[in-house]
Amino acid sequence: MKGKILPLLVSVVLMLSVVSIASAHAQEEPRDEPKKKPPKHRVGEADDEKPRKPMKEPGQRANGTSAADTPATLDMDVSGSAAPLKRGDNSTGADVAMNLQMEGMKGKRGFNLRITSGDVTVGEKPYIVESGKATIVKGGKIVVSMGLKGEDGKVFRVNMAGKLDGEAPEPGSSASVTFSKASVARLWKLDVTGELANTTVAMATG
Repeated sequence: MKGKILPLLVSVVLMLSVVSIASAHAQEEPRDEPKKKPPKHRVGEADDEKPRKPMKEPGQRANGTSAADTPATLDMDVSGSAAPLKRGDNSTGADVAMNLQMEGMKGKRGFNLRITSGDVTVGEKPYIVESGKATIVKGGKIVVSMGLKGEDGKVFRVNMAGKLDGEAPEPGSSASVTFSKASVARLWKLDVTGELANTTVAMATG
């Protein structure tokens, strides 16, 4: 009987030893660490893999130019008659002719222009435009103010206010204008109409 029990005890002890060694080995094996999430990309940080495109400024075209970079150019031809304003001036009326070149920017409210050159004739007297400006607002209202220099060197102020037959013309088009108020200093009252042409050369957008 004793001879049968001893081998059995030895077998049990061996099995327990194997189980203990296996358990110890399992505890020593490193566990898989949880994968860390990549850090989120913050605004302003460099991204080497996907370079960001530069942001366009408001009103900037795809080629980097802006609509505001192109000044508007307009030509205006005016004609009509002039009547003397001074009392006791027995001179008769005279024909009036003007040609004005203007340049400026178009904003939300319309055009702000400066008169770059021009010539005016009242009767037989020629004048050149020394300086001047013009504004065209929504609704087609136009105001022109300029200084005319005569052959004798004297400078006369010209003020004109009127209305276009529509909105300010787009590049390549024109509009008629009627001036309700116009005068040359305190010398002449003008009864004039004109044609305003937008000669702006549009920039390529490619």
